[in-house]
Amino acid sequence: MVNKSPTRNGGICKRPIQQRRVDLCFSSRAWVNIMSTLETDQQVALLTTKRCVEIADHPPLCLIQVTMLNPKFVALQHRWTVQEIFGELSQSVFANIRDSMVAADAFPRTVKAELTPDAISDVWTYRLAVHASSALGAVVSALGSTDASISFALSDSSTISHFNSLSLSPIAGDVAFGTADAIKAEALVSGVAESEATLTTRQAAYLLEPANTISVLNYERGVPLWIGTARYLGLVQSSGLEDEASPAYQLAYNQVLNDLKVLEKSPDATRVVALGIARHLYGPTGWMTTPGADEYRTKEWAGDQAFLRGGGCDCGSYSTGLYADVAVAISPGLYYYRCSWGLASSLDFHAPWEDDAVVSPMNSSLTKWIIDPDYEDTRNDISIHSDENLVRWWQVYEYCNVSRSGRSPSCEAMIDASRVAETFIPAVMFDLSQHTLKSFSATVNTRSAGLDDSTFISGNGSNTANMVALVQQYQAQACAVAGHLYEAWALKDHWHEVYVASRMSRATGFEFLAGRLEDLGYAQWGGGYVTSALWGVPSVLNIERKGYWKFGIASPSPTLNLIEFHSQAMAVGYSNMNMTKESARILLDALAANGPRARTFRGKIGEVATSFRCPDASSDGGCADSESANCIRFHRRTSADCYERIGDDNNFFGYCDCRANGSYFVTQNTFGNFLGAVPPSVNNNTSDDENLDQAASLLAEEFMSSAVTCQRIQDYYKQCSWLETEPRYSFWLVNCKTWETLISDPTYGIYCDLETILKVDSAHNHDYQSATIHPYGRRRGIIIAFWLQEWSTYRVLIENRLVCNEPDCSECLSKGYCDRAYNYGGLFVTHQAKRLLFEGYVDRVAMTLLNSELQYYNLSVRCQDHSTIKLDEYCNPVENNECTDGGFEIIDRLGVSRKFQHNGRHKRDWYLPEIILNPTNISHYIEPKTQPKDTMATLSSRTLTIENPAFAIYPGKLWAPDVTINLRRGCEGDEVCKFHQETDCVNRFLGGKGKWQNCTSTLVTGKNNLNDVQRVAEWRGNTSLITGNEFAHPIETMAGTLSHQMRPYGWEGFQEYNLTYLTRARGLSFQGADVMYILNADHLMLIELVRCPTGNLEIGMADLSEEFYAEWPIRKKLDAENYTRRFWARANRYETTAKTFLDGRERAGYRLKDVHGERYRCPYGMISLEAIADSPCFISLPHFWGNEIWGGLEAREVYFNTNDDRRLHSFYIDVEPISGQTVREARRFQFNFRIERNMQFPQIVSSQERCEVPTADFSKNGYGCFMFFPVWWVSEERHIDSSKALRLKAEVLEIPERLFYTTLYGTAVAVALVVFGAIPWYCTNQKEASFRKRIYID
Repeated sequence: MVNKSPTRNGGICKRPIQQRRVDLCFSSRAWVNIMSTLETDQQVALLTTKRCVEIADHPPLCLIQVTMLNPKFVALQHRWTVQEIFGELSQSVFANIRDSMVAADAFPRTVKAELTPDAISDVWTYRLAVHASSALGAVVSALGSTDASISFALSDSSTISHFNSLSLSPIAGDVAFGTADAIKAEALVSGVAESEATLTTRQAAYLLEPANTISVLNYERGVPLWIGTARYLGLVQSSGLEDEASPAYQLAYNQVLNDLKVLEKSPDATRVVALGIARHLYGPTGWMTTPGADEYRTKEWAGDQAFLRGGGCDCGSYSTGLYADVAVAISPGLYYYRCSWGLASSLDFHAPWEDDAVVSPMNSSLTKWIIDPDYEDTRNDISIHSDENLVRWWQVYEYCNVSRSGRSPSCEAMIDASRVAETFIPAVMFDLSQHTLKSFSATVNTRSAGLDDSTFISGNGSNTANMVALVQQYQAQACAVAGHLYEAWALKDHWHEVYVASRMSRATGFEFLAGRLEDLGYAQWGGGYVTSALWGVPSVLNIERKGYWKFGIASPSPTLNLIEFHSQAMAVGYSNMNMTKESARILLDALAANGPRARTFRGKIGEVATSFRCPDASSDGGCADSESANCIRFHRRTSADCYERIGDDNNFFGYCDCRANGSYFVTQNTFGNFLGAVPPSVNNNTSDDENLDQAASLLAEEFMSSAVTCQRIQDYYKQCSWLETEPRYSFWLVNCKTWETLISDPTYGIYCDLETILKVDSAHNHDYQSATIHPYGRRRGIIIAFWLQEWSTYRVLIENRLVCNEPDCSECLSKGYCDRAYNYGGLFVTHQAKRLLFEGYVDRVAMTLLNSELQYYNLSVRCQDHSTIKLDEYCNPVENNECTDGGFEIIDRLGVSRKFQHNGRHKRDWYLPEIILNPTNISHYIEPKTQPKDTMATLSSRTLTIENPAFAIYPGKLWAPDVTINLRRGCEGDEVCKFHQETDCVNRFLGGKGKWQNCTSTLVTGKNNLNDVQRVAEWRGNTSLITGNEFAHPIETMAGTLSHQMRPYGWEGFQEYNLTYLTRARGLSFQGADVMYILNADHLMLIELVRCPTGNLEIGMADLSEEFYAEWPIRKKLDAENYTRRFWARANRYETTAKTFLDGRERAGYRLKDVHGERYRCPYGMISLEAIADSPCFISLPHFWGNEIWGGLEAREVYFNTNDDRRLHSFYIDVEPISGQTVREARRFQFNFRIERNMQFPQIVSSQERCEVPTADFSKNGYGCFMFFPVWWVSEERHIDSSKALRLKAEVLEIPERLFYTTLYGTAVAVALVVFGAIPWYCTNQKEASFRKRIYID
């Protein structure tokens, strides 16, 4: 007969519960015991009922900090795959590199800032020529148009008295206003008649009229033409941007001659006029040398609106790249070029006293101290023509930029910048504003005669208010200068890009275009060409990270600052891997790309670089010749048990040799075929496919080491070491020893010399045992793969505080690593025991991966407490990324969020393994697993199911229901009860996918056959258990029973009778069955239990007799005092055997797969739970008990600080045979995870040459270096309780005794009755006999 009543209903057992003790022990560094007494139905729903209780003089046990292997991270590796996680995490590595190298405000701005003084110096000269016309125009305005025209046509001697009367000498100085003398001089040289060449008043008026295009006062056309003519004549410095200057400026000269035809002079006379006016304006004594021209130029740069003039920053015929708006045509093929010249547009950059305030222009003296190349002086602390001063101006820029963004520049990294911006530069400006270079040199030898920075800032004398205002003015003017240099000019100005593109094209041999200066970053990344051209060094690592050379994110480790591919390649001895900027763009963009295909591409790069295939694939580096040095040798296993038979046929399988089409982990496969790294295309012939194909071709290109390539690296070291002693270079160059090789440093140099090089090498890790001789081939893909590997670990996981690599690090936070040792993420995790077990913690790596998934839906996830925990070097806030305490929230692009907290409104969401979202309305709450089918069908097309980053081993089991609710009547109105119903129904172990059909479990009553008592007909809707993908022989649920009730043997179960029964003194079945089978369906186990022989004292828990007994009350000590035993019963002990685990091993066969897809064998004494955990989880007995006894070696890989004790580590039950009840049991299981060396963690598991890869020799259960890591074990010990014990005693165990005494007492009564009945009879007989003997005499 089948009982259709479920044994469980939402986690609430419907049967009496016995005394139970639950121990949960961690196998790594800490343990916790949680004890509870389960006596009520409400408490049964929980694993434990009492929250953490106080123990005398100790903290709550649940609050103990525990460090253990992180099940969540292992599950992520299994579900995402190591390759996909590697590909996803490494995306940010190269995205950051690309941003650092090609973003407009990163490396390109650094290069532009480096060339800014040169560019400004060129424009400073050009603008002096422009302002020759400005000075001339000022005189024209003073004279009036008529007098000016007359004077301009005459010689200067005829007008000098008029000049003196108007006091024009401060503008013109000693320069003549009239052109007659200059034209006469040119006419004399050219042989042209003086009268024909000199200007008439009408012609002079035409040239002085700004509206005329050839006018010397027309800044939009005439002035640039005249400057171009002067350059053609050699009177003005030519632009360095022209490929061929003469043809360009000849165009200007020819155009001037053509425009001067309007004067109606002969060609020769016209040429003489052009030459004379050009010399008059720009000659050694021309208007370009006047005080007025210099004043106009100075005040224009200072930002004085009255002195702003047109004419641009240069004139010529060169290309402006993608910025057509920069060039203004003045004649066919000839242009002047606009630029952001002067401070006028930057005076509002930042004023400390008021938002959006505009500071007044600087005075002329201060402007010259800053901008004029002639003012470069060792005592000038603000000249932009000094590297040290440029760093100061960058510090001012940082300070002002942070301040104007609303952030405080008070972070530790900005201390120096704050001092420079607030005190040092304003004090210098105050001091130098009172001097010209001439007066400064004549009066003082050092700056600040009697006035230091602190005095200046605090106020001078009684005029404190005026001094404060002056300080603010200088601070704002300093911000304006810094903003102009590094933002308006070095970041935004298009002409400066043209300048930089031209300069760098000549210096490197590549073609750079304005508008695409990101190519500078690609060129630097691919070959170090930019720093080589600017500084003679191959990497930005060799330029001290300060001032405008501070870009990107710095790392404490020098090798982690090698952000160029070229420098990474040189770090392993290959100086010949450099790429063109076009190739570098293709490769870097592919590596930094987002999306599933790009992620797979990066993962495949790592897989190819760390995978070895059979030697028959010649491109993979296999050893056809065992004596060859330059190949990869597979470590074979030659032991006798190499092969094992599968099934009954002649099929064999074993881990002995490299198998065809196999894939095996190797530290570094320099022969890997990276052409296969491109994932299959979704849309054929797309640009994305083409880019990945091209990138793969670049990765697959092989380069050979040689003495020449190594010597080239050594030459970089020599050149850098020499340059860093030179005056200008010494301020910048650092880390020259980075490029020293074994040639000069046999101890610490790069491992290459004229003969040898390492086969296995990266910038961060070196295998010194792999030395070989030149030539040795290496592909670009190897450099990239190990760059990805190291940076995804150190710069993503560690420096972003996702994991910690230091076991004891009290200063990790200040170092920028992590908050605590092994904190909250990665392969190990540290948390309170209650969080690990019940309440849950948020895994940081899971948050990172979840963010990458959500971005395609315009969603993101972050901690609810995203408060600032520190400021970075730019004073940007670094947000808290530990979400366990405050929970996390998912946000859409409009800022609408949905919150998840341990104590939040929808607390159940925190515990569920998955979260259901409505991407179109993120705040809409979707009830998990409770929506009607039609509603869920409607929502399915617009819902998103994501993996919950919060995780616990037993989630929510401390969440107690309302004790006032009668759980036997259901869970209406109680959220907690409903939660336990649902979670127990789906039973998703460790968050794995649920495998169960429904919530109903059906037991057989055994009414017709006692052997079927409590046999499981159906468990959670399943009649058979599929224990794994492609596993053989599923477990039939009817094969086992539950452990609470076994077959009762009744009268035959008594060990002895008080009276003989059918001539027998004992029952036929008092020892019970020899073998029992217990179904542990939730852990995919059919447990075989074999009865222990009588007299086995090794694992007894109670009496020390030769039998096993259960007693009540339970004695905690053998010699307990004042102990009165109220109940005891003999029991048969059943203990698990090797067959339980051997059957699980056989079911799994060789169907489990490692991270490389290779099959491996389940160890002895373990059973795979991968089918329900979705991770390589295995169940065993605690401390791997039985593993070595039954033939395994895995226990030897782990050290336990306890002895191998069957009493503590075995699984057993004690069954009372008469009733079949289990009076005592100890259900003990340990949960382990398989970890192995892989591309993400290449050093774990028997490193330091204890396991050489690729190998089949390390273990007979699989390839590579791996181990089964114990995480926690559970000891659930149950003993019969008092009421049940007394009931069993009264109703079953005392029956023979009662029968004996009933018989005894009945017999006694019968005897007594016979005796009492015989006495009267005897007396009567005696009296009768006596009577008969009497003789009567009458």
